[in-house]
Amino acid sequence: MSLNVANHYGLNVNLNKKPLKANNSVVNESSALSNNRINRTGNLYSLSFTGNPNHILLISAECRPFAKTGGMGDVNCELPGVYNEKNSGSKGKDEIRVMVPLYNSEGGPVEKDGKLYFVHSGGKEYPLEKTGIEADFTYGSNKSKAVLYKSENPENGVMTYFVHSPEISKDKKEYTDPYSNMYGTYSAFSSACVAFLKGLNKKENFDVGVLHTTDWHTAFAINNLHEAQKKDHSLDGIKTVHTFHNAGYIYQGAVEPLRAVVNNFGNKDIAKVLQDNRIQTELEKLGAEKSLKGLRNLLDDKEQNPENYAEPEASKSINKINRRIIKVCENQPWDKYGNYNPSRQAIKEADLLTTVSSGFMEEMMSSDKIAPVIRPDLKKNEHKTVGIVNGLEPGGFDPAKVKFPFNSFDFSSQKINNKLYLQENLSLNGSKEVLNSGKNAPVEGYLEKDPEKMLCFLASRFDTGQKGIDMLMKSAEKFLEKNENIQLVIGAPIPVKEENSELVTNFKKNVIEKYPGRVVLIKEYLSLPQFMAGADAFFVPSRWEPCGLTQLQAMRMGAIPIVSNTGGLKDTITSIQENPNKATGFKTSDNLFFLEKPEDELARVVGEAYKTFSSDKTTWNKMIKNALTYDSSWNKAVGQYYNSVYHNPIIDNKQAKTGENLIRIA
Repeated sequence: MSLNVANHYGLNVNLNKKPLKANNSVVNESSALSNNRINRTGNLYSLSFTGNPNHILLISAECRPFAKTGGMGDVNCELPGVYNEKNSGSKGKDEIRVMVPLYNSEGGPVEKDGKLYFVHSGGKEYPLEKTGIEADFTYGSNKSKAVLYKSENPENGVMTYFVHSPEISKDKKEYTDPYSNMYGTYSAFSSACVAFLKGLNKKENFDVGVLHTTDWHTAFAINNLHEAQKKDHSLDGIKTVHTFHNAGYIYQGAVEPLRAVVNNFGNKDIAKVLQDNRIQTELEKLGAEKSLKGLRNLLDDKEQNPENYAEPEASKSINKINRRIIKVCENQPWDKYGNYNPSRQAIKEADLLTTVSSGFMEEMMSSDKIAPVIRPDLKKNEHKTVGIVNGLEPGGFDPAKVKFPFNSFDFSSQKINNKLYLQENLSLNGSKEVLNSGKNAPVEGYLEKDPEKMLCFLASRFDTGQKGIDMLMKSAEKFLEKNENIQLVIGAPIPVKEENSELVTNFKKNVIEKYPGRVVLIKEYLSLPQFMAGADAFFVPSRWEPCGLTQLQAMRMGAIPIVSNTGGLKDTITSIQENPNKATGFKTSDNLFFLEKPEDELARVVGEAYKTFSSDKTTWNKMIKNALTYDSSWNKAVGQYYNSVYHNPIIDNKQAKTGENLIRIA
């Protein structure tokens, strides 16, 4: 089913407006801006106000250390911490607080010796306090009650709120399967977050000015807020920001219409569905009750007994119901596959849209491969898009903390020592002490000890979609055959079902066995700092990469990135062709995803890197020094979030409810 996006939404788009570009000004920590101080930075104004703080509530499925699966958990921890720190010296300071589900706590927090704790699914305990805030909320036709707890993030002191409700807290951790379970969890969570806004103002003195949602899991909250504002005008001043950390279709939260009716639709649309004669006919054929309860039971039975709905007649009735729901409720965010898509709704309704690099935002708006379904929506809303590269906390990525410590002044000899250490460990009879699980680690192949070899390293999940590990494994035979002084180490946990796949089998036969002493495959996650400290080059061959952290981590450890020319990799790596004096890595001619023969292009770039490594040490060492001194801190990103997001004219274009002396722009 294909829908006309523009007609469906009735989008009002001024095509003369250009997309917003993030500027680099960092917040002045020493003083607040007064009414007569408007700082022009690029094409945006840097805004501040001297009244109450601008309170930003960031809601998400993840925030380290409480819940983390990927990079989003890191960002939601690090950005608020640095942002709040940078604003701590101004009179009218901003503050970001975070709200996450209270996972693994269906019965509520654990009580010990009169104190409350959130117990992570991994066993770690975090103290909680009661806020005294409770709220009734609805998500779709479902009604529930939620209780709010709080705790300071132990890593940076950021106030973090935890939402408890049976529908939310039954999940042991983030993204608990099945997908349908997740969908209900995050629909409920999004609604509960909005229901808590007035309580935060009254009992926590946190009068939210910006609601910042992240990915599809909290995209529902934007519409929830707008519906609440129709009934309660005290919420009218709250603006919304939505961030995409990924844009593939599986990251958009799309579900079949029947599930959307139960979890998202309001009473009016539910009534339309239940009163439709054609839907009633199909429910009767399926033996389902012609009521909301009947729809819920139908969904439950469809999940528990899928074989019953694989029969041609039953499948036909389900499809007819879904198609009819779309026809009856045309105002919902349906996509071209006939699914309810909350990401489309977020694009339409959010005041500002962000992602984690300008390169990725450009690709999202230009390529259906990168952002299937939502690309046209993003393009139509280009005037309210911003891309900002993530920062990176030092953490364990410090060259002074590896086996042979080094810095930007003595890296030359010490990098070689770290490489020899890796080669010795991964030699035929090496100790393997650099591996997480010691001598029993699943390792195939070995390395010869030779400081003149260019040691290349890849660490990734075994992802033959986004991360491009398949392209590297296929390309390896080409560049190893052509350049006999290249070594390759791949660290990636290979699922059991992939062990005998054609890709892995061919890699073992045509690469590991064919080039003894030059290739190692380690089938587990690795301690990255030591491997990066010993590697000469680090691969990031992604088909798409919204921001990427590993290339930033590699640069901090003096490993030169060899990357696909995409998204955040394009933004953070400078090639010799772009600027020989500031080069930090090597990039393919285009995104590998867009090329007909990506393996050939990857082999070509590896050859370019090897030529520089082997015959132009002056340039190579200059690149290492550039990489080591590259500013990947959050300071730059925080300035951009301040000027281009939270104080963007789209967000602060009128008197804000959180401050009386906000600077205005006519």
